[in-house]
Amino acid sequence: MNQINKDNVQLAINILVRAQAHDQNLDMEQWQDYRHFRKTPFTREKKVYECGMACCLGGYIAVSPEFQADGGMVGINGYPVFDIYRGAKAVAEWFGIRQPDAKVLTGVIRHNRLSEYRGKALRDITFDDVIAVLERLRDTGSIYPD
Repeated sequence: MNQINKDNVQLAINILVRAQAHDQNLDMEQWQDYRHFRKTPFTREKKVYECGMACCLGGYIAVSPEFQADGGMVGINGYPVFDIYRGAKAVAEWFGIRQPDAKVLTGVIRHNRLSEYRGKALRDITFDDVIAVLERLRDTGSIYPD
């Protein structure tokens, strides 16, 4: 596995802060909640903001101009695609982290060691919860508390 790409982790923090500032909703249960608005996922952040659609961490990353400028794109169900990888694996590659950690971070699998997520339904995880984990990853190299 590559070394953690702290710059991309910081970009993800910025992406979530920006979404939060646009009064967006976070829904860790799905990449994009596009089915209420259209038949296919949105591919641009601006369109997500215009309709007020909820996304998870990976969904917001996928539609971001930062991810797309780095070669990423939006997959058929709104998941991120990076190089030959999709979903949590794409997030793992973009961040330079292990795939199991990316699955926990994106909500694909639940893990009780992640204190910010512990005891919460995926739909109840907040922007601040995810940002705290991303900041820990950036600062310590791990998504898990000591």
